[in-house]
Amino acid sequence: MRSFSISKLFSFVVVMLQLVTLGSIVSVVTVSAEERPAAQGVVIDFDTEIMPLLTRHGCNAGSCHGAAIGRGGFKLSLLGSDAANDYDSITRSLEGRRVNRFQPERSLLLLKPSEQIGHEGGLVLEQNSAAFQKLFAWIEQRARRQRVRELVALTTIPESIVLDRPGDSVSFSVVATWREHNRNETSSNVSDWTVLTPNDAEAVTIDRPTSRMIVHRPGVHVVIARFMDRVLPIRLTVPMPTGSQTTVEPNALAETSTEPLDSERINPIDQFINTQLRELRIPSSPLADDHAFLRRVTLDLCGRLPTLTEIETFVTDTRPDRRAIRTDELLETRAFADYWALKWANILRIDAGQLQSEGAQAYHRWLADRIDHDEPFNQVARQLILSEGDSYEIGPANFSRFGNRPGDLAEHVSRSLMGVRLQCANCHNHPLDHWTQDDYHGFSAIFAKLTRGRIVSIAKRGEVTHPVTGQPAIPRIPGQRFLTADEDGREVLADWLTRERTPYLARVTVNRLWRELMGRGLVEPVDDLRATNPATHPELLEWLAQDFADHEFRFKHTIGKICHSQAYQRQCEPVLGNETDETFYSRKLARPLEAEVIADAIGDVTGIPLELDAPMTTRVVNLTNNLAESRTLDLLGRCDRTADCTGVNGASESLAQALYWINGPLLQDRVSAVDGKLFQLLRHSNDDGWVLDQLFLLTLTRPDASDSPFWKAELERDSDLDTETRRAFFEDVFWGILASQAFAANH
Repeated sequence: MRSFSISKLFSFVVVMLQLVTLGSIVSVVTVSAEERPAAQGVVIDFDTEIMPLLTRHGCNAGSCHGAAIGRGGFKLSLLGSDAANDYDSITRSLEGRRVNRFQPERSLLLLKPSEQIGHEGGLVLEQNSAAFQKLFAWIEQRARRQRVRELVALTTIPESIVLDRPGDSVSFSVVATWREHNRNETSSNVSDWTVLTPNDAEAVTIDRPTSRMIVHRPGVHVVIARFMDRVLPIRLTVPMPTGSQTTVEPNALAETSTEPLDSERINPIDQFINTQLRELRIPSSPLADDHAFLRRVTLDLCGRLPTLTEIETFVTDTRPDRRAIRTDELLETRAFADYWALKWANILRIDAGQLQSEGAQAYHRWLADRIDHDEPFNQVARQLILSEGDSYEIGPANFSRFGNRPGDLAEHVSRSLMGVRLQCANCHNHPLDHWTQDDYHGFSAIFAKLTRGRIVSIAKRGEVTHPVTGQPAIPRIPGQRFLTADEDGREVLADWLTRERTPYLARVTVNRLWRELMGRGLVEPVDDLRATNPATHPELLEWLAQDFADHEFRFKHTIGKICHSQAYQRQCEPVLGNETDETFYSRKLARPLEAEVIADAIGDVTGIPLELDAPMTTRVVNLTNNLAESRTLDLLGRCDRTADCTGVNGASESLAQALYWINGPLLQDRVSAVDGKLFQLLRHSNDDGWVLDQLFLLTLTRPDASDSPFWKAELERDSDLDTETRRAFFEDVFWGILASQAFAANH
């Protein structure tokens, strides 16, 4: 007891010395009762009033006291994610000097942000501000932490609105719904304590005194509202100026009626896309012609160019639904399965360096077979999570060999199968989402007993240490619940993730499929789905995800649905009014081809395939070993699966690649090869116009090139060339096509 009394006496002396010192160097502001909340009236709740206040004024931001090591000796949790620790830091650390319960006006928590004494962060709180008064009143109430109420819902008014023109503004409010200790629910306006962050600070400004948002440019803009642990997007739409609208495709955009058009009734994708285009007054480009469509869909589905026979068959087909028929035919080919297995090998990062060539091959071929058979993807995901055994024989067992620690695998599962970047919750609660450190380390603990050698199995022991408690983390399904000791974490995870009503798997998968076919995801990055990163077309994303689940999570259904849409079939060339649109799908986005597809395409059109360091493999897209030596593929920019490459769409554009195109053997040797395609065409016919047309059909699926004025003039000028000069002329033409951006892109 004596030591306790001495300790209390020492603390009292420290406090008194603090008061005397502060009184001698600052002019203390006395706050009248009329200027502040009643100290003895309504209890001020630390968790739901003081914490949001600190967040609203940036005190716990990453650039201030919310940094990993704090700032100025004062550490707060990032964006107020840990109220208990923050309360201790404010009221108890530094010998309790930050709050003065006897004389609140002398509290460092007030003096520093109001810059009555030196503050590295400058002036944060005006002394007459509501925030200053609330802090003062809380300290006057003895700076207690009393759990008065619980946040149960947050709403914004408006959630979404269409304004008339740039410069217009809209008033806003943020309303919190609380559950009081008596279980009654109440609501209050918390706009003043909500952080509002526009996705483009130059497009939207927030006028706090009038509670209005001003939009300065056309388009769809998002303001993120953050209050406590809730984040909500506010969607602001301003149409393009009326004068920029050009009616180009009457059946798609000219009408202003909200009734769906015939094409939209057939394919809801077009209803979602066209509704937004009409709302924004963005005209759409017309549909691509049959030649362009065939090249596009063949590259997208099979990773190859259409053959001359396929071109002839398709463009002479008079059936009105020939595009849908051809799409469905391509979906049933083995080439589709092989090419999309390559895409998913990149997504799942099937790396022969980590898995050895035998493991990578088993994994890759298993994936291709699943895609070929159109196996429900939720069942594929289940096998990935649960498979064990010899990974050289059991392909999906290699999924669990990812990385070197349980956290690596947990992050891989969350990104690839959930569309969640859970790694942001490793060192602190996720700053932009609702994931906590308990979620991260509990999720990692699910995989702690897995062995990651050639034989994947469950060990008797294995744990992950929680950095906050220093104790073994309790296995946890993120955002859901902790698991009991007798539950198999992977079984529970597989059951939860793959059931229809769990949205994560369906949502991230359709977003990936959309990106592969449309050039960008409805959410970008594709593996970062969260409220603070909203979709460009949220209703479309939800519809696609539900439709995917309703059709048993089958790739071919959703891919076919997208390819059948007008949005997919539009031409890439802009029209007046949509030249700058790369977000709303008023035209098709041209995309560079993957390295493997370019290499195969060059081999196909020249007749000289790329030599591969892989027995029994004739096409590059079929390679199962990503480390197979190939300077060509390296320079073309193949995916390095040691790192994520989902944001890299197609071949690289390095100087080395450019020089390789110009001077390297990839093009030069194949264009001039005596056993190549060009020599065959030249020997077959003396009609230079026919040869030119064949080259353009082979490479660009573009008909009647010889009818263009430019090529007519070129062919007429060079009509009397001798054999060698004729060959050299066509070699230059062929090389020019192959070296063009038009050849190396899907458009």
